[in-house]
Amino acid sequence: MNLSLSVKDLCFSIGQREILHDINLDFFSGEFVGLIGPNGSGKSTFLKCLNGINTFEGQVLVNGQSLHTFESKALAHEISLMNQETSITFPFSCRDVVLMGRYPYSKTALTTPEKDAAAANQYMKKIGINHLRDQKINAISGGERQRVLLAKLLAQETGILLLDEPISSLDIKYQEETFGLLRELSQNGKLVICSVHDLHIAIKYCTRLVLLHHGQVMASGDCTAVIRPAFIHEAFEVNIQTYTNPVNGTLDFLIDEN
Repeated sequence: MNLSLSVKDLCFSIGQREILHDINLDFFSGEFVGLIGPNGSGKSTFLKCLNGINTFEGQVLVNGQSLHTFESKALAHEISLMNQETSITFPFSCRDVVLMGRYPYSKTALTTPEKDAAAANQYMKKIGINHLRDQKINAISGGERQRVLLAKLLAQETGILLLDEPISSLDIKYQEETFGLLRELSQNGKLVICSVHDLHIAIKYCTRLVLLHHGQVMASGDCTAVIRPAFIHEAFEVNIQTYTNPVNGTLDFLIDEN
């Protein structure tokens, strides 16, 4: 599986307000990319551009093919997106919600109802939510709903996974499990791009970070190239001290309150 996602001169505006400006990035299979940056830096907007939800200027190439040339169902075979805010008001069962991830394959020779059911069951078990299968999606907690939506994303079985703050409602156990799973998926050849609020968990699991600030790329690279006091101060308006964690030997940082 050799996947690529290339972003060339991408700009996005709402009216006269420019949200993203002149973004040029290349992503490849096997990467777990963490999008970081302060609130309002454009992370969610950028993910929606990569999935074709937002109409943008510039180019996004999926394996060398322009995003604009894909029909919606064909694009859904390549890229899946888990939004930060997903409102489901109709009382679908959790299993039915996960099955919605199979919609790109409906009415094609690529699947059968039995295969769809097997995929839904497989990913519910993988996420550890099989006990929720018959419960209504609008009657469970926010954290449980996020895990159901993660299973739906996986059931779509795309090579490129986009996730917008997938752990915002999860407790620490499921945060670690979710990011461990995403790291495993990238190691198995998928391209995972995920907006992350918690810099410590981004450092721990992501193979690459992209720091957005005012809708532009401030830095891109491994953790040591991006988590630098000057960058973090400019983007987040806090001072940090970086150091090597003596427990695991990786980069870490502390907020400097002086």
